[in-house]
Parts: sequence; structure tokens; C-alpha cells
Amino acid sequence: MTQRKQDIIFGATGTAISLVVLWLSVQYPSDSALFPLLSASGIFVCSLAILAMGIRNKEATGKVEGINLRSAALFGVVLLLYVLSIEKAGFFSSSFFFVMAVSMLWGGFGKGVSLRFSLLFAALFTVFLYITFVKIFTVPLPKGFLL
Repeated sequence: MTQRKQDIIFGATGTAISLVVLWLSVQYPSDSALFPLLSASGIFVCSLAILAMGIRNKEATGKVEGINLRSAALFGVVLLLYVLSIEKAGFFSSSFFFVMAVSMLWGGFGKGVSLRFSLLFAALFTVFLYITFVKIFTVPLPKGFLL
């Protein structure tokens, strides 16, 4: 697949999905709609930009790198475990381990990404999630048995 074709496909898909999310989120109560509206708006703008670049850039005919199926399958397993553990272990505990696992998986653990970096990144990202969802948006999240 060429870069141009990939940009058009991903841009059109992201634009369509964000429009659906925007349409659904305006039906939420006003106190619950802010985060989905902001997120979908950001995805819409970025997807539209990717789509426009794909349509305009006729020279982007180079092949793009294929998907590493082993890495994609492993990410799918980690994501499934994350989703299944949120209710029991809690949102923040599950998010910490998910972010740590993904940073090690995508960063090539042993190839430049240390366990110390993954732990620090996961801790900082979990604090960011706490401030964003609990303090700013006041979203109730599953506490689980660990908190």
C-alpha cells in the first residue's frame, strides 16, 4: 500500500468515526458531553488534515512498512487484559500496568527502553489521567480492589 492511499483511508475513516462520535456526544447530558466533544473534535481536525494531505500529495507513492503481526497480536492481548481488569483492579491500577506494558512493547524493551523508563512513564501518565478525569472532568472511575 502506498503512503497516499494509507493517508486517504485513515483520514476518511477517522473523519467518519469522529463525526459519529460528535453526533452521539451531543445527545449526552451537558456535564458528561465535554470530554467526548473535545476528543472527537480533535480527532476530526487531525483526520481531516491527514485526508487533505493524502488527496493533495500525489507524489507520495512510496510503499509503507507492513504491520508486525506478532507485535499487533501481543498489543491486542495486552489491550484485552486491560479492558477486562478495569472493573476488578480499578481504572488507575489497570492503566498503570497497561501503559507500562505498551511502552515496553512499542519501545522495544531491551533495545533502548528500560524498565525504569517504562515505570516512570506509566506513573506520570497515570497521574495525568487522575488529574484530567478526576480533578478536571470529575468523572467517576472504577476504584477496584487495589485502591
